[in-house]
Amino acid sequence: PGRCFPALFDHTKEEGKQRPGGIPGRHPAEERASKRFTKAACFNMTPWVQLLQLPSSITLYGLLVTILRMLGVALLFCGIHAVIMQTSVLSVLVGKSSLDTMDRKDREHSLATGTGSAGKKDTEGNKQKGRHEMAQDLVSSAASVVMLALYSWTAWTMGTTDSATDLEKVIHRVYDSSTTSYWTLQLHCGYTVYEIFLYLYLGKDFLMYVHHACVLLNYVYVLAALKCHFYACWLGVVEGTNPCLSGLYICRRLDLKHSLWAMWSGILLFFGFLVLRVVNLPVFLYSLFRDLPAVQSFDDPDAARIVLMGGSTTVFLWTLSCFWFWKIAKGMVKNARALIQKGDGAQASVAPGREKDE
Repeated sequence: PGRCFPALFDHTKEEGKQRPGGIPGRHPAEERASKRFTKAACFNMTPWVQLLQLPSSITLYGLLVTILRMLGVALLFCGIHAVIMQTSVLSVLVGKSSLDTMDRKDREHSLATGTGSAGKKDTEGNKQKGRHEMAQDLVSSAASVVMLALYSWTAWTMGTTDSATDLEKVIHRVYDSSTTSYWTLQLHCGYTVYEIFLYLYLGKDFLMYVHHACVLLNYVYVLAALKCHFYACWLGVVEGTNPCLSGLYICRRLDLKHSLWAMWSGILLFFGFLVLRVVNLPVFLYSLFRDLPAVQSFDDPDAARIVLMGGSTTVFLWTLSCFWFWKIAKGMVKNARALIQKGDGAQASVAPGREKDE
């Protein structure tokens, strides 16, 4: 914290004073903050104007380094994607017969929709598009598992401090950062840029572009300012729903929609969305705005702006997640009804034989 915000941790000006908990030297800025901060502090609307101001502590060099590192990670993902696209690699990952099934379905879809009537070139292009989507799902599954583990561990270690007062806990949540949190956020930003590149080629719903733009806008600011890593890591836990979603897409491409793997992917996707997005995001939003009065008292426009931007983005993401969760729930109900009807049909087909045997 002293490296990121030295004004609060410069203990040389008031040697005689003691912080709560026996920490020596309380800076006047912290003294003013503690007087202004109470748990029952009313929400102040004026800081929203700070969203329109330019960042005060971010240098052009720091922003450039952040963007270049993000693009480097994105190129790394693109390289992994290109390797997975090779026939020999896909054959090892999904199996030769499954890969042939996927390519055959893509060719049949191309001919059925008329895109393959122009010749072999269009059919081959549709097959390559299917392989791109398969490679994206495999990369997404692996990257999301890594991000979920790192985000969970980092948010937990940053959120569990031994600070004596509520103010000091907020200071740690706002100004603590680590190598792990920094590069996990960079990994997330690079992965987001990689997906945008693919969306431009494969095509995607407009809402996904807005979703990814919100992620980059907030996380690049957090990385360049070296502030609010705890909040960013907590919010990044929502990426844990991606592996199950990718699993469903993979099963659909490999003609395994009714397999056990598809069933468990759907169940885990439903509960993952419920816990990590529908429930987790309102809890995160409550914690964020509970800390807002204290953050406003730090006289740090960047920290207040990041918190306000994060809160606004979280409201949008939660609304979008609830819409997606509603569609997932509808799909689960539809599949459950189909399974029940299938079971009833199987019993009906077996019953006449049993009656005849009896």
